[in-house]
Amino acid sequence: MSISSIKKALKNVFQGKLKNIVSLADDSPIDNHLKCLKIGDGHTPLELSQDEVCYKGKEIVAGDIEGTGIKSTGETGGTKFLREDGDGTCSWQTAGGGTNQLMFANTMRGRAQYNNWFTSNYYYGAGYYYWTQSAGANLPSTHQDGRLGSYVVPVNGTIKSYIITGYLQSADTYEWALMRGTGHNFGNTGDYNLTQIGSTQSAGGGSYRPYKWEETGLSASVLAGDIINLYFRRSTDNDSSYSYHAAHYCIIMEPS
Repeated sequence: MSISSIKKALKNVFQGKLKNIVSLADDSPIDNHLKCLKIGDGHTPLELSQDEVCYKGKEIVAGDIEGTGIKSTGETGGTKFLREDGDGTCSWQTAGGGTNQLMFANTMRGRAQYNNWFTSNYYYGAGYYYWTQSAGANLPSTHQDGRLGSYVVPVNGTIKSYIITGYLQSADTYEWALMRGTGHNFGNTGDYNLTQIGSTQSAGGGSYRPYKWEETGLSASVLAGDIINLYFRRSTDNDSSYSYHAAHYCIIMEPS
């Protein structure tokens, strides 16, 4: 029996109060085609099919909504994400900018003697695995032109932290220091001026066990073209014997 027949049959029973019967188009069944939803004799802005709902001609449901199926019409101000707020609702949130970081990292094997400071190879750089280049009894204040530093800074930024982990082959204590080289006039002769970044880190005392040298919370400004040098020494056994160790290191920098 159609809706029209039901309305006619019940008209007198309900004394004409059944005025807002919901129907599709001209009382047709739901199928794969969009049809206007009617209430009584009036048309609504909704259209229905078996798997779609449209409002004023715009689709609002199409099966399972995923990914780009969720639209942010009306939202402005840049990239946003839809957050589940924990109270049964969602809201559009401005995406956090995050922090870009650069990392200078590698592995090395080092040899120490006396209490001298040693650094990466002057001619092969930090990429050469065996660090045996002596820099003298004290941390140097200059780095000679014509010699490679451990790393060159690619862009202006800030050194934020560094960490070195490794093992010692002897029961010595080792110290590590990070230095910045500045003031070189490219294309001309002249040494870099070295200044220490942060403070000297010390660890050790046992052989063939892991140790860590680390400094966080730094805010050391660097410029493109500066060099970053790593230095280590043993602070025990100030004699001609050799001491060996191997390490990973990582320096974190945030570009300006």
